[in-house]
Amino acid sequence: MRLDSKYLQLLAEERGVSLNELLRRAEVSKTAYYHLARKDTILPGSVERIARELGVAPSAFIEVEDAELFSLRKRRERLEELMQSAPETSRENIWHTLTLQELNPLERLNRSLRRGRGAAFFKERTQVS
Repeated sequence: MRLDSKYLQLLAEERGVSLNELLRRAEVSKTAYYHLARKDTILPGSVERIARELGVAPSAFIEVEDAELFSLRKRRERLEELMQSAPETSRENIWHTLTLQELNPLERLNRSLRRGRGAAFFKERTQVS
């Protein structure tokens, strides 16, 4: 679960409270709040206190991200980092490698073998013609 900081700030404003005042009333330090806002997971105690202070359920300002979407987003971010550091590399090969790293070793081997066989088959067909 992620903290939706924009929506949280909107809720506070609707109640006529600044974010700083909300955090003070909820007994959540600014450091803890910014830690929550930047992380992919949150601290339940702090969230409960904030929700209680606002008079809403914690789900009102929590984003729940599907595990598969989270994995894809992280892989895409890593792909962009690698492409910036080595722009001459193949985007497709980096994506494939990052995908394989998420698999268990046996699945990884099977996918690599299938990809290699496909490339060899394509190479044979193009050389014969």
